[in-house]
Parts: sequence; C-alpha cells; structure tokens
Amino acid sequence: MKDSNPILIFKGDINLCSGILYSFSVQLAKALSALGEDIIFFDTGKDRPEDYLGRKFKAVIGFMEVFFYNTLPDSDKLLFDMIDGPKFNYWTDHPAFYYHYMKRIPKDYFILTEDRNYVNFINKYYKNTRAFFLPPGGIEPEEQVPFGKRKFDLIFLGTYVNWKDTVKTFENIDDTTTIIVSNYLEYLIRNPELTAEEAFVRVLDDLGAKVTEEEYLNELCKIHKLAGWGAARLYKEMIIERILQSGITLNVFGDSWKESPFSGNRHLKINPAVRAESVSEIYMQSKMSLNIMTWHKDSITERVLDSMMSGSIVITDETDALKEAFTDKEELLFFSLKNIDMVPEIISENMDNEKIAEKGHLRALNEHSWMKRAEMLKEIIEGLSK
Repeated sequence: MKDSNPILIFKGDINLCSGILYSFSVQLAKALSALGEDIIFFDTGKDRPEDYLGRKFKAVIGFMEVFFYNTLPDSDKLLFDMIDGPKFNYWTDHPAFYYHYMKRIPKDYFILTEDRNYVNFINKYYKNTRAFFLPPGGIEPEEQVPFGKRKFDLIFLGTYVNWKDTVKTFENIDDTTTIIVSNYLEYLIRNPELTAEEAFVRVLDDLGAKVTEEEYLNELCKIHKLAGWGAARLYKEMIIERILQSGITLNVFGDSWKESPFSGNRHLKINPAVRAESVSEIYMQSKMSLNIMTWHKDSITERVLDSMMSGSIVITDETDALKEAFTDKEELLFFSLKNIDMVPEIISENMDNEKIAEKGHLRALNEHSWMKRAEMLKEIIEGLSK
C-alpha cells in the first residue's frame, strides 16, 4: 500500500556553505513535489519541531542539521523520537566530523551523502545508522548563452582560504595529536589519491601506533579537516599558481581573493561575490569552469553538475563516481592531483571545445537533475519499508 503521508523537509541554512544547503533543500522539495509527493517545507527560523510531535511522515529530511540530537525540555528523551518516520540528514562533510553526535541518535535515523567513501565509512563505524549515496542534482538555467558569446573564458567559484589557517588551529594541542598532525598533513600532500581515512590509517601504521576503534575515531574527528581544509586548499593554491604562471586568465569571485597570494597577478580577475542562487548566471557566461574537490575521492558535486547544465566545460580533479558518470575529453575534462602540471595544457587545448560543453550539458541534464535525485531518494525511502 502506498504511503500517503507527507514528507517533512527542513529548509537548509542560507548562511552556511554560501547558501548551498538552502539550495539543496529547495531543489529537492520542488522535485519531490513534482513527483506527486505532499511536501511540508519547514523554516527553522519561524516554525517549531514541537508542532509536529506525534505525527507520522513518509520521511523527514534535514541538511547538516544538529537539532536531530536535541532532547525534549526537562527530559532526556530525544525530540525526534516523538516524530514517526525515517529521518534523513544530508552530510557534505567527512563523517568523522559527526563522530560525537552519533553516540545517541533518534530512532530510524539515516545519512545521505554525496561520496561513496563516506557511505562505506558510516556503515562500517556508526553501527546505529545506515548511509545512502545521494549526490546533489544540477540546476539548469532558464536560458543558455551561446558558447561563443560568453563573458568569461575560465572561472573558479571557490573562495580563498589560506590552508595554513587550518594548521594553526592545532597549535598548543596535546603532544600526541601534534605528532600525528605533522605526519598526517605531509602524508596527504605526498599521496593525494588517498582518502582522509586511508591516509590516517597509514600514518598510524608508520608511527607504530596501536589504537582502539574508539581512539581511532576520536583522533580522526580532530584532524580529518587537514584533508579537506588543509591539503585540498594547498592543492588549490598550487593549481591556480600554475594556471596563472602559464598566462591563462582566471576569473574568481568574492573579496576573499584579495587576501590570496595571487591578488596582484594581472591574470587573476577578482569579481563580486556570488551566492548559491546566482551561480548559474556565472556558469552560463563561462566557457570553462575549474573545480577542485574538497578531498572527495568518490563523489559527484553540485559545482560540477551546475557548470555542465549551464553549458560550461568542466575541468576537475577526478573521482571514481565522476569517472563512472562522465567520459573524459568528451563530456568533461579530468586531471590528477598527482600531475597538476598538466592542468594549464588541458585548459589551453580545450578552451574553445564547444562539443565537450554540448555533450556534457546533455548528459548532466538527462541523468543528473534534481528530479533524478528525487527518484533515487524515493527508492531509498520505499526500500526501507520493505
């Protein structure tokens, strides 16, 4: 019998991740509604979860929300234990970040994530939940600017953050973690093909450290950000440095780039900042879009898909999931973090390759829309009830 209960979706925080989580929640709500689902779109700034206590839902969906772990006032009972239905939290960060939250979770609680390595990690270490692979979808703009009339040749929509700032957060920490930090960061930089957790295990082995599973998770919770916020940002700097040194003009967005070591470079063009709801306006004016993963190794991200749906050629470091989804040099362009010296050459050779833009656009539109993601999520929800 078909479940006719509504789906409760919590509106993502527009102030987090440049509005990406808000965009995810809006797009998913629209797609599920178009598929015939009854949607209640919950605004955490106005609505109260307490108003839904005792109700049954086909699903409850949040985006990096911590209120799932809240208790009732003057009680140790979890609030969301009083709401019936599977609860899904969408995580974009490495799951080690949430280690301490996972010690007590509501019943029927599941994780959605854009990286299959994260799925495996969660299913291995967090015994009281399950994870499912659900990449974000892409957004197609209302209009397409002809390729030859686009304003920008090459863009990068990421912000600039100095990778050293992350390293500084470990100053004055305990001696054990200090030793691990130094070795871990160096290992990540020398082995960029490894996931954050794979590199960490190898560092522990090299140090001869014997740890319990709890000690391993607790320490990884502390230092995993050295991958996504340390090594990934360092690689970002090195890749951009090579692009600018080759004489290629790169357009970036936001004042953060005025603090970068490239701010005085004549090939770096700093444009006004762009929020998540306006990124398609930039992509559809760009011939090529550079993407650098935040140490995702088996992921599909919205930045890649939004670019492709806007008819922009994507050049990105490779992940297993992307290599399965798209064909290199036909629908997008891959480079390896182990050979970033090739990036300027790949860009120069393909800057005007409109065929790649066209094929990538069609593939992304047909197979990676938010409608497709909503269908995937419905299958996950229905599978839980079997």
